[in-house]
Parts: sequence; C-alpha cells; structure tokens
Amino acid sequence: MAIGGIDANRMRFFGLASGMDVDEIVGALMRAERAPLDRLLQRRQILQRQQEDYRQINRLLREVRDAALSLRLEQTFLARSASSSHESHVRVSAGTNATLGTHSITVHQLAEPVRFHSNKNVTPVGKEPGGTLKQLFGENRVGEEVSFTVHIVRASGEEITHTFNLSTDLRLQDVAAAINAEKLGLQAFYDPELDRFFLSTVETGEAVTVRFFTEDSAGGSTGECFLRHLLHLSVATDDPEGQLIEIGQGYTGKNAIFDFDGAKGLTRSTNEFTIGGVTYTLLKADPATEVTVRVERDPEPALAAIKTFVEKYNEAIDLINRKLEEKRYYDYPPLTDAQRKEMSEKEIELWEERARSGLLRGDSLLFSIVSNLRLALGGTVETGSPYTTLASIGITTGSWQDKGRLTIDEGKLRQALLNDPEGVAALFRREGTGNAEGLARRLTSALEAAMNSITERVGSIDSPVDQSYIGRQIGWINSEIERAERRLQQREVYYYRQFTLLETFISQANTQSLWLAQTFLARMM
Repeated sequence: MAIGGIDANRMRFFGLASGMDVDEIVGALMRAERAPLDRLLQRRQILQRQQEDYRQINRLLREVRDAALSLRLEQTFLARSASSSHESHVRVSAGTNATLGTHSITVHQLAEPVRFHSNKNVTPVGKEPGGTLKQLFGENRVGEEVSFTVHIVRASGEEITHTFNLSTDLRLQDVAAAINAEKLGLQAFYDPELDRFFLSTVETGEAVTVRFFTEDSAGGSTGECFLRHLLHLSVATDDPEGQLIEIGQGYTGKNAIFDFDGAKGLTRSTNEFTIGGVTYTLLKADPATEVTVRVERDPEPALAAIKTFVEKYNEAIDLINRKLEEKRYYDYPPLTDAQRKEMSEKEIELWEERARSGLLRGDSLLFSIVSNLRLALGGTVETGSPYTTLASIGITTGSWQDKGRLTIDEGKLRQALLNDPEGVAALFRREGTGNAEGLARRLTSALEAAMNSITERVGSIDSPVDQSYIGRQIGWINSEIERAERRLQQREVYYYRQFTLLETFISQANTQSLWLAQTFLARMM
C-alpha cells in the first residue's frame, strides 16, 4: 500500500489491484527525470564557489591597497624620535616636523595652578569627620546657608563669576562635589583621613586668577567665616602652614621658567609646550640639572608600514598563485542531496575538498592581475636618490619558485630609511607619470583596476542587484531551475495519473473475470 501525491486533499492507495509499489516505481522514474535539474544545481554550485573564491581574492586585494595607501602618506616616512637624558625631569616626543639635532633645557620652576588648602584640621576637637556643616560647626556659626562668590580669570582671558549658596545640611564632601559640578575650572576635594579641604584651578600660569567675595568683605559674614575660619583656606607661603586667604584679594598661578639652548628665563603658562616640533613635558624643577634632548630620524613607523604592505601583498599573491595551480578534479562534481544521504560525513568532506579544488585553475583574469601587480612593483622610479627600485632598499622577489613573493632585508631597509628617508618616500609616494610615478601609486592603480575587473565578473556582496557576468549566469540558471522543478512536478502528477488508470483497468478486468467465473459456475450447476 502506498500514498500518491496527485491530489493534496485526498488520500490515494495504489497497488491494491496490481500489487505494485507505485511510489517506488515513480520515485525511480523521477530520479531519471531529475538528472537535468541536478546538472543545473551542480552548475550553479560551481559558479557560486567561483564567486566566493573571486571575492576572497578581492578582499585581500583591498587590504593590499589599504596598506599601499599608507605608503603614500608623508608622515609614514618622516617620523622623528626624541629622547631625554633625564626622563624624571623632562619627557619629550617629536613630531614629523621636528628639527634634527641636540637641545638642552634646564627647568627652574614648574607651572602651577592657583592652589588653596586647609592649613589645619577642619573638624573641631571632639567631633568626628564626615558630619554635616551644622553638626561640625554648630548652627550658630553657619546658620541655614553659607554663601560666597568666586571670580575666576581663565588662561584665555575669560572671566567667570559664580555665587555658591550651600545648605549647611551638606557634608564637606558634598561641598566639594557642588563646586566641581559647576565646571568653573575649579577642582575641590575633602580628604577625611587628612581632615583637610583642597581647592585649585584646573589651568596653570600667571594669567589664571581667583578671588573670593562675600556679602560683607569687611569681615563677620557667614561666607567669610566659612572660608577663613572653618575651612581655614590658605595659600602657600614661606610659612609651612600657609597664609589665610584675604577676601577680595586676587591669587594667581605660576608660569614655568626654564632655560633652552642658552636662552635664559623663558616662560610658558603650562608644563607642556612645543618648541621646534618637539613637545616638552616638564616634570621636575631642578636648576642644577641640564637635560639633554636628542632628536633623530625614526625609521620604525615606515619600516612597520612597509613590512605590513609586503605581508599583505605576499598573502594575496600566494592565494592567487594557489588558485591558478590547483588541480581540477572533473570526476568530482558538487554532491546532490541524494548522494549526500548515501555518504558519511568524512566521505562528504573528502569529496567536497576535491569538488572545490581548481575552480579557478589557469584563469586568464587572475594571470593578468598577477602580471600587472608584478609589473607595477618591478620598475624604476626617478627619485633623485640612489633608491630607485625595491631591490635598492632591500626588497626583492627572490627566485622564480617564489612566483613573485617579496622578501625583505630588514637591515638594508632600515639603513636606507636612516640614510635618506625622503628618497625612500619618493620611491613609494612620488606623484608623476611614467618613471616619475612612485611604486605605491602605480600599485594602487593596478589594484583598483584588478578589483574592478573582479567586481565586473562576480559582483559585489554589498550590491542589491548583481549584474556581473557570473551573477547573470546564476540568475539564468535559477530561472531554469524553477522551470525544471515545475516540469518535474507536472511529470510526477502525470506518472501517478497513468498508474491510477492502470489500477482502474486492472480493477475492471478483475471484476469482469470474476463475473465470468461466477456465470460459468452457475451454468455448470
């Protein structure tokens, strides 16, 4: 007994009259009928795998192009390094425009912000730190609110005035947080272990000024009492404990003072500044110590960029050469679904490995790409220096077995970058035409053309519409697959109908035979 598929809404039984397994017979017939469809599916699979291989190559070529673009940047080759004889006193870093040579710097004074601090413990004797202002100082001294005004002159000349009205239910940590929250260029904190309050400007230099005002600058106001007699705010003086601030008086920061290359008493408003392309960060004032700064060429960024380029280039060349030389196994087409069901996972893996091999073997487009890339890097460049070819800076193609792979003599390349970084830069990045064009520019043009050619053949994964050569082929095959599947469905219906007719005829014959037998027996009796 078998179930036919000619009507989705009815259950049909076959073989009752004929005794045949109709499903098995139809299945065998349909397997023969599916052969053209299987060939279409296999052809599509081959094209899709070729598409994947091409796109993998295109991704690598894009990485090579990006690496080549870095060789067209001036800063890649003109890097400088700076070193300090006393890193604890002065830290240095060099820009690409830093002047080569040796410099001396002596730091007499560091730039400082305006700083205030409590010159004694804030918490009264007998009290525990951490309470509110009322709890610490008593309501009769601070009332419900303390008010004071801060006037700040920023380094830019901008003037800011802000009045604080602080509830005495706040703790000292909250007072510091309230000051910081206003973003006035002030930073405050209270340390309960030291039991001191600290306040300073963010900016440094003599141009920065801070003044405090209260409602009654003559004294006796709640604000003045809070700042002077409760917080004990003071400024640094020769007295170790400092001097209490005066309401209305301006307090300024300090400039950095240093000697540079014989020039005495130079000043800067910050401890970090740039002279001659070198950035200096002053860390310690020590008039007795002369710091020596050396600025030299730094070949490492260019060396790293060239090595990255060569690695990416070799990776792309190796992949293309491998695809060109892979053996093609024509006896191993892509597996059909029916074949997969009859094989183990290991057998499928081994089969697919050969089925994917050699799909781009001897491909003319890839041959052209490799030739153009090698041609772009193999010529000379009119640089005006001894470095006119890759070989002259230690980059060679090796023997013919290397198939265009580049190898680097790192020592020779580093020496070239130290001797004449401008000449090496011109070798890669010079603008021009013919022999005047740098190798990185030539290669970039060749890579762009190669990627465009591959995109024309297989399309882009980001494009919603694929009008490439292989894309159109896959589209045509998809249409043929749809037609073949519709034909197979119609063919299957046809076969089941034929067997249905056969069952009907056999049933009728059986009925007639039974009637004749019954009639014959009746007459004999």
